[in-house]
Amino acid sequence: MRNWTTSEWLAFLAIIAAIIIGVAAILATRTWGNRRGKVLVAYSSTRLLAVKPAADELKVTFNDAPVNNPHLLSLVLKNIGSRDITREQFDGRSLSIELNCPLYGVVQIESSDGGPTYVDPDEDDHGMGFILIEPSHIPKGTSWGIDCIVSGPANPKVGGRLIEADIVMGETASSSVIKALALTVSEVGEVAVAAAVPFSGRLIADFFSSWKK
Repeated sequence: MRNWTTSEWLAFLAIIAAIIIGVAAILATRTWGNRRGKVLVAYSSTRLLAVKPAADELKVTFNDAPVNNPHLLSLVLKNIGSRDITREQFDGRSLSIELNCPLYGVVQIESSDGGPTYVDPDEDDHGMGFILIEPSHIPKGTSWGIDCIVSGPANPKVGGRLIEADIVMGETASSSVIKALALTVSEVGEVAVAAAVPFSGRLIADFFSSWKK
């Protein structure tokens, strides 16, 4: 059995101390550091008819109104940040999700936590639909789902802003949405792996070997 030298013990203890300090710094940053919120708005637009029918062969209506080139637009608004979104962060103004296509109506609105949703569909003077998100409290991790019937493929854009919060928007399978979700899930894990790298394999091996012998 080989005894460790004083310098090796000091090096080992310094590594342990660095790991502890690093983890404490990470937790402090997440708790008291950058407290900006983050909201994800993802969407998918699905054509309801596989092929375009002749005018007299097949018609799709919504509330008795014929729908030209009908699509089901699914919107998801989710608070993916580290804190709740408050009414005050709306600064007295609604967020507007501009659909850039005619809106015939909303099929379903639901919240993942069963709470109320503050969603108001409307259209502008040119007949283009939009969805208003009224100032409201959106708890951390909560998502709102909105299904709409629209004419033609939608290309939604968010109008407005939130105080001290970032808004990420994109198609459900887009790189921006996937990246936002991936960063939310793996943020702590990636930092923890990075913090573990400085451990010296030889020091650890020698340490446990000395105890075994």
